[in-house]
Amino acid sequence: MTKIELKKCPKCRTLIAKTSQLCENCGLAYPFLPVLKAEPDKFIIGIMGAIIIGCIKLIGEITSILFLGLFVTFIIIWIPSIDFSSDEPEYYKSSRVEYTLEAEYLASEYKDNEVYANSRYENKIVIISGQVDRITNKIWGGGAYVVLDGNNEYDITCSFSKNNIQDVLYLSKGSRVAIKGKIIETIFGSILMTECKIIEN
Repeated sequence: MTKIELKKCPKCRTLIAKTSQLCENCGLAYPFLPVLKAEPDKFIIGIMGAIIIGCIKLIGEITSILFLGLFVTFIIIWIPSIDFSSDEPEYYKSSRVEYTLEAEYLASEYKDNEVYANSRYENKIVIISGQVDRITNKIWGGGAYVVLDGNNEYDITCSFSKNNIQDVLYLSKGSRVAIKGKIIETIFGSILMTECKIIEN
């Protein structure tokens, strides 16, 4: 007796002969068309791609906004701390002027009593007005010296840094000026002022 190989009808699941071309129960004809796998919906894929790209862009924009916010905060905090009002040396930006004197008067004080004058004026911020006796270049470090006539054996030697040298470019012997600076010492009949700046001429 020949053994018949059976198979299940894919539609009604009835056992039928493997060689049968028709299901006796539901009438399904053979051979079957191959069952195609469903392709993913391109519209859905497009939507998902757009969402992903949008999220990436949104994250980028949020990051940019955060960085911009930090930058603006930094500017708001930093800018007010800058003093644009003056290019005066740091060491006396916040110091008040303690004396405003004529060059001849200052020289006479040193002539009368140098020890007393030093104790009174040394390391003080002053404004000295007087007549320019000479203008010379510094030997080292750039900058210039302006010497005010004290009308005796003392004169006032005012040291200008390279940053403030533009103040003296248009001075000439005999010009009358007012110079702000710090008296630091006397040497060989010169009263030395450092980091000077012309207030008026």
